[in-house]
Amino acid sequence: MGHIMDKAYDPSRRISRRHALRGIFGGAGVVALAVAGCATPAAPAPTTAPAKPTTPPAAAPTTPPAAAPTKPAAAAPTQAPAAATLPSVIKLGAMFSMSGQSASVAGPQMNGARMAARDLNAKGGIKFGGGMVKMELVERDDESKPEIGVQRYRQMVQDDKVALMCGGTSANVPGAINEEMKKTPGMFITANGLAIATFKKANKAPYLMQMPMSTYATGRLTAKTAASFKPKSVIFFLPDYAYGQDVNNAVREVLPKIAPEIKFDTVFHPQGRPTCPPTSRGSRSRAPTTPSSASGATMASSP
Repeated sequence: MGHIMDKAYDPSRRISRRHALRGIFGGAGVVALAVAGCATPAAPAPTTAPAKPTTPPAAAPTTPPAAAPTKPAAAAPTQAPAAATLPSVIKLGAMFSMSGQSASVAGPQMNGARMAARDLNAKGGIKFGGGMVKMELVERDDESKPEIGVQRYRQMVQDDKVALMCGGTSANVPGAINEEMKKTPGMFITANGLAIATFKKANKAPYLMQMPMSTYATGRLTAKTAASFKPKSVIFFLPDYAYGQDVNNAVREVLPKIAPEIKFDTVFHPQGRPTCPPTSRGSRSRAPTTPSSASGATMASSP
């Protein structure tokens, strides 16, 4: 438009259509450029990466942890602790068949226990708790009866407070005590051989002990001793209860194997009887006999 208005208007002058369009669009282009120039320019994209912060992170605390308390350990005592007080005596029990059918054997047994106690006390007693303690022997008679032996055992454990006891003249008494020990715990050393079944795991009390051989071992030794004499025949005299029956079973097992030529028989006698029964006296007619003893069994053998 500005280009058209440059000259004074002359009505006689004719403007061509082409010239007019050029002027219009040319002016519009100028306006467009002007508008574009007036617009707020966009901020240019940053060309430099933003700087990283230069302040270093805070350092870990340098204060060391508090030290463990330095309370000194208690000083060792300067005096040794007092020794444990020792008992004045230790009670040991001795129970044998001082009366009844086995009394003839029990006397020497009890005398042996008395001698042992006397000898130990003469030497200062028994070593116990770092010192020496005298012993007191508590004596009891089982009267050759298992039920009396059980009663005496309970008395010594519960009333007399014995620490250990020995006893047993006849095997049937310690056998009964073994059963009582399962209910009334104590320590018992038997002085005679018990039936071998007593020492099976299901039957034996925890603290039952035996000094001599078992009855089975006695029977084996009896058989070997009899064979060593090389007799033609042998008669064994054995007590008629578990002890003698175990010995007899072992003899009959062993003797035929080691000396099959020897003929033998067994006569059982009542327990504790001082004389031989009629059956044993009648056995003398079977063969001449020479009495002998082998590990608790009495033998009569023919030379």
